[in-house]
Amino acid sequence: MRDVAVIGVGLSKWGELWDRGIRDLFTEAGTNAIDDAGVDKIEAIFGGCMTGGMSMNGPKATAPTP
Repeated sequence: MRDVAVIGVGLSKWGELWDRGIRDLFTEAGTNAIDDAGVDKIEAIFGGCMTGGMSMNGPKATAPTP
């Protein structure tokens, strides 16, 4: 097993954000985590959602944005 470390974390705004989709919120959180890490090279990024998938609308919700 190799050593790993969490070097950056990011959150998106929360509340009644009716004008924003799940991709927007994931992008905001991911960008904030990358900025927080302060690195040029990223080997992996992991995300989580406190709703446990209740607001997800199938595979397209987490599909890469072109």
